[in-house]
Parts: sequence; structure tokens; C-alpha cells
Amino acid sequence: MPTARTKRKALPRADFPEQVGVSSKAISELLDDFERSGIELHSIMILRHGKVAFETWRDPYAPDIPHTMYSVSKSFASIATGFAIDEGLLTLDTKVIDIFPEYRPQKYDANLEKMTVFHLLTMTAGKDVSVLENKAKVSWLKSFFGARWAFAPGEGWKYISENCYVLCAIIQKLTGMTVREYLAPRLFKPLGIRENPAWETDPNGLEAGGWGLFITTEELAKVIDCMSHGGKYQGKQVIPEFWAREAGKAQADNSSKSSNQIDSCVGYGFNFWCCHFPGSYRADGMFSQFGIVLPEYDANIITTCSEVFEQKTRDCLWRHFPEGFIEPKDEPEQTTLPMTLTPLPVLTAGRRNPVLEKKLSYSTIHMLYNPVLDVAGFPVSVLPTAVVYMSADRAGNIDKINLDFSENECRFTWSEGKVRNTIVSGLDGKYRKSKMHLAGLDFTAVSSARWEDSDTFTIWIRANESISERRFSFRFNGNKVTVIPTSCPDLCNIAESIAQGTGDMIENESRHLRQYSAQTLHSARTKAVRSPGDEINVNLVQNMLRNRGGTRIYFCPVVPQGLKKRALHKIADTQNHMRDSFRRGGSSRERDSSKPQRLRTLYSDRASARLVRRFSSASAAEAPVHAERRTRIPRGACVLYIRLLPCDEAIFPRRAVLG
Repeated sequence: MPTARTKRKALPRADFPEQVGVSSKAISELLDDFERSGIELHSIMILRHGKVAFETWRDPYAPDIPHTMYSVSKSFASIATGFAIDEGLLTLDTKVIDIFPEYRPQKYDANLEKMTVFHLLTMTAGKDVSVLENKAKVSWLKSFFGARWAFAPGEGWKYISENCYVLCAIIQKLTGMTVREYLAPRLFKPLGIRENPAWETDPNGLEAGGWGLFITTEELAKVIDCMSHGGKYQGKQVIPEFWAREAGKAQADNSSKSSNQIDSCVGYGFNFWCCHFPGSYRADGMFSQFGIVLPEYDANIITTCSEVFEQKTRDCLWRHFPEGFIEPKDEPEQTTLPMTLTPLPVLTAGRRNPVLEKKLSYSTIHMLYNPVLDVAGFPVSVLPTAVVYMSADRAGNIDKINLDFSENECRFTWSEGKVRNTIVSGLDGKYRKSKMHLAGLDFTAVSSARWEDSDTFTIWIRANESISERRFSFRFNGNKVTVIPTSCPDLCNIAESIAQGTGDMIENESRHLRQYSAQTLHSARTKAVRSPGDEINVNLVQNMLRNRGGTRIYFCPVVPQGLKKRALHKIADTQNHMRDSFRRGGSSRERDSSKPQRLRTLYSDRASARLVRRFSSASAAEAPVHAERRTRIPRGACVLYIRLLPCDEAIFPRRAVLG
């Protein structure tokens, strides 16, 4: 693939950082801070006065490899909307339901008639679409219009990615083009960006809008540089000036979102977040993908990253910038710290097992079907959950695995659905790069492997365009194989990120319920609940719910629809572990024997399959109603409503056989 710098319009480069007023010492200290803080930064680019002052990538990430942007995609949907408004196709006050009259219900809905394009852009639309909804199985527009109302449009703020999907649907309906087709002559070509960058879509080919865009660090930098200069790029007006001026301003109050994240509660623009520095704002994606505008310094900071806690990444940046912006100098500063990032680890070479390697070269590993993650919407894939949890095509259910060994390499071949891929893994302590196609997207696989012992073979596979790495451990015992999948970051950290990014708690005032939409109880006073293996910090949960009335906590697990009886023991084990933890009063450190905890369970074993099925067929809002009807939960009681998703994939090893 040709690099953006050599084959397209490149951003101008400074000869050294100080030439445009950026301190090399501040840069080196920033990189050192990232390393010491354990932040897996993939790339960083610092611009000042329209020139690149500094750039670096962590191997195997590279300038020419696109990187997943998560919610930075929203800012591109915003810019597309700005073009449409500038061309007179719609206005900020255009009613959404007037564009989609086919979704107008028979019964008059005042909120639906009130919702406008402005509300979609500012996250004030009021629709409450579940973040854990399986995008592979629903009509996205139907799901949006059918979702419950969290508040009337304009009367609250809630971060809902599907708002941006509806913006994309509006553009397609008004123009007859996809968003990428619409942006190609207006944004991509003038900035020298690939005209058809990968962007995840719904089952009908329409861009997700709120997530799923893959672009390079420099491509994002060009857009952010253009926004920061009034929509001009290298002297030419590209983005409408009024949109570049208004999109980064506080258009909505999000101060109720999070008091402990200083850059997440000071205002929200047109799909851009305001930062706490005056006039500053950013495009922001999960796992710390940032395009930051600092207009007071005529500077921009671009990052791609894999850090779950985004404020941690921003705090690291703020410890060194904007203080690191200085007056331009004719000579670079001297620094003793490195100006590069440490490469990501690879598996080191290990002792080989030639006998088993020969056997495997003539055998196929056949996976035995495990329904638990499959029915939950997360079948095991070479792509980790972080890559596909919001995708229309989640791939999954790997099978027919072949391992073919040579002197320093292993060819790893597998099937997922109708797709079959082969990648090469290094056995000599060096990774190999290969191409693979999964979940409807093309990826660059970076892989290494080794024998951990005579019976255990481990392989690491990183989709280089993503933030995460899949790790498989194959344990051989005769013709039986145990496959243990894990990922980095692990599923618990992913759940944490989903919870902090979307708002994991929804109030139901009529029943005084708390609903948790991930396998985490995430707030300033609780810790993650993992299933099973961790004790539950009941005292903190009680403290959080103390104002909701009642002294009894009702545990209401939600089972994925279609779960088969043979998988129920997994759910029962989880439920029993939680029940026992509640009865013990939480962890030993937090336990207070003077305040015994009481818990009534709604079911405890496989014999309750009929009740399980009733829960599995109920929506998030309806399930507590079923619970009240069947178990007589008192009015005003506290209900702990948890969707059961296994946070640690290693808990569910996959069985396989050699054939």
C-alpha cells in the first residue's frame, strides 16, 4: 500500500520540533510518561502552525496502516452533515421523522415529532438504544425509532452512537449516496485522503456513522488541521467555515455525565467533545483515539492508542502540553530520553516439539460447538471482542484449524463461517505479517507463536488496524484439544470501556430499579463484577443503592435469547457464585458482619428453564415486569439487573478434537 506521505498530499513537516515552537524535551518526557504509566500508545503526531512537529509509531503500527477510530467516526459524520446543511439539503431544525415518515407510529408521539438534526448532532435526541444490542440481528433504523425514550428531545444528554447512524441514513436518503461517496469529492480528495476508507456498515451497506471508520494517523491529522484553521487546508476552503467554527463549541450541556473526567463534562459540540482548556475541543474515540484542537496555541495533537481509561491518556498529555509549546527556535533542544516508542512484545522462540508438529501438519483441529458465547452474540473469532462488538458481521465460530510447521514459521489456517484464512506466525521471536479478511473487512495480521511446553502451543494474532490482540493456547492430550482464547486488552477491560463510554446505568423511576447493561457495576464507588471468580463488593453496591428504598436486593439475571438447556449450568454457576458472595457480605476486606446482606434469587438451577426462557424473551425494560409478576418483588425494592456475559473468556475453554 502506498504511504500517504509519498503518494498523496502530505502535511508539511518541520525540520525539528523547535522550528515551529514545540519542545523536544517535553516530547521525550511525554513518551516516557506514556511508558511509565502503562499506556499502550500506538502513534502520536503533534502539529503546530500547520506543520508536523513530531510523529512516531509503535512497531508494528506504521504510518501507512489505517487504524480503527471508534467514535472519532462521529466527527466525520458531523462534517458530512455540515456539508449537507451548507448545500441546503437540510437544516439543524429539520425534523427527523419528516425524513423517515415510514417510522411514524399510529399513536401520536410528541417526542418523535420534536426530534431534530440538532438533537442527533448534540446527543440530546433522547432515544436510548442499548449498547449491547446485537447489530447482526436487527434493523438499525427500526431499532432506533422503536427504542424507549430516556428523556424528551433537548431535555437531557445521553451519548448514543446510533444518533450518528441516523445522520448517515439521512444523508443517504437525501443524496442517494453513502457517506463515503458523499465525502469523497468534498473532503477526502481535497485533503489527499483515500476516497473509500474502510467504514463498518449496517447489513444494507450504510455506514455505522458513530463508529467503524479506519484511517491513518496523518489522515486524521489533516481533518483536524483543516477544522482548526476555519475549514481551510493549505489555504483552500474545504470544510464549510461556519461548521468548522461551530462544531467544536459547546452546543449541549453534558456536565451531568462524569464529574471525575475533566474533559468529558465541559460541553459537547456537533459530535466533537469540548476540552477544559478555553476554546479547545477534540474528536474522541474509545481506547483513546484523539484528534485534539488547541486553538490558543495553533496546535493539534493526534493519537491512536489502546488505553481503556481515556482521561488517563489525556491527563498524561496535559502533564506536558500545552506547557511544551514554546517560542520557535533555530536549533533543536538536546534530550537524554528516547524520542521513540518501545515495540510491542512478541512471543520468544521456544523449544520445538517435532513429533507433535509432524502429527499436526497432517491433522485438522475440529472445534466442538459451545453455545454460551454464540447465543450471546459473541462467538469466538480470531478478531477480539473489542474489534467486533458493534459490528453487523461479528464473524466467529472458528473451526477446521490447520497448523503447518516449517523451520522458523507456522502457517495457521482456519475457517469462520464461509471465510477461510491463512496467516504466517514467526517461531523465531519475530512476528510475520499476513493479510486476512474477517467481519467483512481486510486486516493485516501480525503474528508470532511458540511452544510453551511439550503439549501447549500458543499463538498471538494482532489485527494491525485494530487496538487489540487475540491469543490462543492449544493444549494437546492425545486426540483431544483444549483451546483457551484470551485477548489483550481482555474482555473485562472492554466492558469497563463500554460502561464508562455509554453510561451503564439507566433509572426506571416507576419501579425504582437500576439496570446495568454490561457485566460491570461501574461507578465511582463500585468495582467490576466478573463472572465467576471475583467476589462482589456488596457493601459498596448497597451504599450506591441506599436511596432507592428497601433493604433487600433482588438479583435478576438476564439470559441471552435462545440459550439452550445444556448451557444453563454456566449461568447457574455464575448466579450461585453471586448469591453466595451476597450472603457472605462481599469480599473479606469489605465484609461487615454487623450488617448482614439479604438476597432473594429469581432462579438458581437448570430446573428453572421455563423462567429463564421468559426472561430471555423480555426486553431490557420488560424483564423486571416479568420478575415482579412472578416473584412478587415488593414495591420500592432494589433490583440488581445484570446481563450475563462472561468477562473472562478463559473461563470458557473450547473443546476440540484432532481429525
